[in-house]
Amino acid sequence: MYFVVQFGRSPRTVVRLIVGQAQRSGQCQTVPMPDPTSSAGADFQAMERHGWEKAAAAYGFFGRATCLVIPHVLTAARVKRGTRLLDLAAGPGHLAAEARRRGGRAVAADRSHAMTRVLVATHGDLPVVQTDGMALPFADATFDAVAAAFYLNHLDDPAGGLAEMHRVTRPGGWIATAVWDRPERARLNGLIAEAVARAGAGSAVPGPEHPLPEDETGLLHLLRAAGFSRPEARLVQGSLTISDPAELLEGLAGSTVRTAALLRGHSDHDVRRIRDELARGCEPYRSGDQLHIPVAAVILAGQRHE
Repeated sequence: MYFVVQFGRSPRTVVRLIVGQAQRSGQCQTVPMPDPTSSAGADFQAMERHGWEKAAAAYGFFGRATCLVIPHVLTAARVKRGTRLLDLAAGPGHLAAEARRRGGRAVAADRSHAMTRVLVATHGDLPVVQTDGMALPFADATFDAVAAAFYLNHLDDPAGGLAEMHRVTRPGGWIATAVWDRPERARLNGLIAEAVARAGAGSAVPGPEHPLPEDETGLLHLLRAAGFSRPEARLVQGSLTISDPAELLEGLAGSTVRTAALLRGHSDHDVRRIRDELARGCEPYRSGDQLHIPVAAVILAGQRHE
């Protein structure tokens, strides 16, 4: 059995409970939902909201990179046997599933309806909550830990997101999340942006009103300002192995939101130039017939005061 519950604090939202045989059918019934945004792509939050509804089914490629941080995030959140965990911005639910393998009791939450359907199909026996992370439907101090593979980079107000994570974490509990490192180390992100810029084919992509700090000092300050003690920031690095630059371009265009927006709407000529520039940028990471693209993220963690 599985359930998907959508909560909201606004009277415009709908609460729904769906029960079914997930492991047999892998299906999730849907109910039409009101959309609080005015138009797709009009601003950063609209782009994020609508973009993940489209990218959810193809998330597997980018998910290979985000999965690299999951063990580090769970360790930073002090997840162990019996830990009551909220996996926020859960995507396909891999972090919640890994927490359960460690003995934790996990609830997976994501605001994207399409992503919760993928989650249910992938991990049908996990409790799944479809909700906006900025207004979580849980009482104060519900969880021992709150973790997110990547979350803050999807928010227009990262400080508000951290405050809500703080609220639902019990005193003495921990939160942990990952944010992408600078493009010169997080080459998975940097290579595409640099190729577009060198090709002279840039396009305007909405950004958050309150961008994340670019250094660890600023990120630690953000944690302290949200009320967390013992803030931590630790760099983790790995690599994503791919066959050729086209796999990278097509994979990110189909399974992300901001990179897809950066690549959208170009002429065939511009696309060819972007491909050529990306191929040149990838060459330093070639080993034989494979490319090993560096992935780098900062793991943030903090404890709610006892």
